[in-house]
Formats: sequence, C-alpha cells, structure tokens
Amino acid sequence: MSKAVVLVMALATIGLGAYRGSAQAPAPPPANPEIGRYQMVAANQQVFLIDTVTGQCWSRRGQGQWDDEGNPTRPQAEPGVKKAAIPPPPQAVPVEKFNDVQVKVGSPQFTLVWDSRADLDLHVIEPGGAEIFWEKRKGSKGGELDVDDVDGFGPENVFWNGGPDGSYRWFVHYYGGLGGLAVPTRWKLRIKQDGKVHVVEGNFDKVGEKSAVGTVRVEPKAPAAKAD
Repeated sequence: MSKAVVLVMALATIGLGAYRGSAQAPAPPPANPEIGRYQMVAANQQVFLIDTVTGQCWSRRGQGQWDDEGNPTRPQAEPGVKKAAIPPPPQAVPVEKFNDVQVKVGSPQFTLVWDSRADLDLHVIEPGGAEIFWEKRKGSKGGELDVDDVDGFGPENVFWNGGPDGSYRWFVHYYGGLGGLAVPTRWKLRIKQDGKVHVVEGNFDKVGEKSAVGTVRVEPKAPAAKAD
C-alpha cells in the first residue's frame, strides 16, 4: 500500500481536526514508532505520523515532538540538566584586493605579486614541517593557499587565522615561462604579522629558478596582565 493511499485512508477515518474538542482523549503517539506499522507522510506543509493498523494520525509542523493536534511540543529539559550552549556562527575571514583579486587576510600572511605572465609559485613551510603550495593548499596548522595564480602577475596568498608559534619558511619558484620561454620577471612578497608589514623583492631570468629561503618567526604571546 502506498504512502499516499495510507494518508488518504487515515485522514478519511479521523479527519485533520478530529481530536480537537472530542470527548474522548486520543492515544499519545508512540515513543519509538515501529518500522512498517507507522508511516511518515508530508502533505499540506505538515508531516503526519500514521498508524496503518488503527488509522490513528498525529501531525506536526517544524521541529519538536509529535502531538495530537498538529502543534509542535518542544522537549523539556530534565530538572537540573543544563541546556547545551549554542555556538556562535563562524566569523567571516576579512579580505583585501591585489590586482583586483580578493585574498583572505590573516596573521601571518604571505602575498606574492610579479610583473609578467610567467607562472610563479609561492611555497610556505609552517611550523611542524607541512609545505603549503599549489599541490597541497592546506597545511596541518591552519595555513591555507586561498589564491593560486597560473596566468601571470599574481597574487598568490597563504594565510593563517592566528598561526601557531614557531618558524615559517618561504621561497618563490619560477615554475613556468610564457609559452615555455623564460621571461625576465620581478617579484614582490609582502609579509604581514601582528600588524607589521615586511616586503621582500627579487627577480628571475630562467624557468626553474628558486629564491633564497626566508624565515619569519612568530613568538608566543605574552600573557595578559592580571587586574589588581
């Protein structure tokens, strides 16, 4: 028997408002509806629980417990049991623009731009040794390459939303030239950490070149002073 036929039979037997004002109180809905005997059917923006043996029907709107009048009954907490706290929604990561491309802002943050259509790649090695670059865009300590440029000029951007203490190593790789040919390219890397900005510049003349490895150190935060 289809769900639609079960619903029609049940509603024809008891009616949508059969329990309102009736002299005989309806049976409560089962705590653990037996699979096969009980069917749930959606109709008229409501959900119906139907006993296919007796024809009894309960309905509800939205979330909550079943009741016999179609109105949801919210579960009550047991005495002495605290409700679980609802976590706040995650905060959106702020962004900024380089070459009209949005990149995510963080600390530390490494942003690379250059002056040709060559394909340059930014690599950052976070504390613990995970290397973040185009082939592995997320590290193990929260770092992420959110923008990977392949057609020139950049940006490429690696950021942490409050990175862990330790040393961050970085380098720039001249991955590929325009049409397979080397294009002399100047690059600029901006490093932001705790509100401070440091800029490193360099240039490449041939495909496959790598910059020297740089290091940025994130120190532990000083504990907040206790109030008197």
